[in-house]
Amino acid sequence: MSWTCLSCGRSFGREGQSHSCVPGGSLEQSFVGRPAWYREAFEVIAAHLRGIGDVVIEPVQVGVFFKRSRSFAELRPMKSALRVEFLLSRSLDDPRISKTLPLSANRTAYFVDLRAPEEVDATLLAWLAEAYDSSPI
Repeated sequence: MSWTCLSCGRSFGREGQSHSCVPGGSLEQSFVGRPAWYREAFEVIAAHLRGIGDVVIEPVQVGVFFKRSRSFAELRPMKSALRVEFLLSRSLDDPRISKTLPLSANRTAYFVDLRAPEEVDATLLAWLAEAYDSSPI
């Protein structure tokens, strides 16, 4: 991380990087009032990504970001689902993808809404590993 925002205290890969300027929080705050399996799913995902390499885990008010020099994935606890968002440099077509957001000619954000803990499976973990691997160091 090369730049820290003086307003929110969070670190980013580029100086002056655009972001939602909200202070960091705690994991407990991220999952309060949500089903217990949301936190359990986070733990499985975090352990998987830590097993791949260095990852920064940053809880904020809206969820939990996973970063290298930049965010490559995030979890957003919602009322009816645990939303997993991740960035890939290729097209992904799968019925589990609830939404896509093209960010540039080479990067797309993918959204998967989990409704049960068993949906944190090998396929989802592989997508997150790919997002990690394709993220700048």
